[in-house]
Amino acid sequence: MRIEVIDINGKNQKTFVSMHITQVDNIAAYGGFLYCLDDKTGLETITVNGERRSVELQRLPQFTNISAVWTPDAKVLRNHMAQSPKLFPHLHSQRGVTRSTHDVCSCPKHLMLLEDKENYGIYPAR
Repeated sequence: MRIEVIDINGKNQKTFVSMHITQVDNIAAYGGFLYCLDDKTGLETITVNGERRSVELQRLPQFTNISAVWTPDAKVLRNHMAQSPKLFPHLHSQRGVTRSTHDVCSCPKHLMLLEDKENYGIYPAR
């Protein structure tokens, strides 16, 4: 099984990780790691350069999905709101609560907050 990366424009395709797993059920990227649930219901982490891989948890039949969650700080929220205040008037934050970007802002569904946490982009085609 391989995980490949590709630019949003369809160029620069390369193999990111090649693993001995028959099926990956779910993938999430956060920070310098890629997290995946495998066919044995285990949670694995892989560094984004593919050099290090480790099994974090094994035999977890109740796990069916994973998500990467980022909690924005006040500066990021201000920048996010300042870009288009008329389009995103319902921006809000709750301190101490871990929320995904989609919970924190009311961005149109076809946009997402990019990794620099200040600009918007489109979802990659699936």
